[in-house]
Amino acid sequence: MLKILVSLVSLFLVAVLVLALRQERMDLTSQSAKLFIKINQRRHLLWGQQIKISAGTNPIAISKKLKARAAAEAAQRAAATMPALIAVPVNGATGGNQ
Repeated sequence: MLKILVSLVSLFLVAVLVLALRQERMDLTSQSAKLFIKINQRRHLLWGQQIKISAGTNPIAISKKLKARAAAEAAQRAAATMPALIAVPVNGATGGNQ
């Protein structure tokens, strides 16, 4: 009778330990899945940043920006050196109905 009782208690303890190990495995699997999702989100964020950087630093984009900046600076220099013209309306050119 004592052997059966010890066997049942041992079997119960083994069953509890197996259940605890299975729960631990499920918790670790859940944590690893959450980490995997976070890693993928960060990877997509990084890819987006890399695309923005490469779009702004490729040679064609840089040359366009430099040409636009040079044109804007030339227009500012031209506007600063030219005297201001006063617009005088010509009779009939006001656009209003009389």
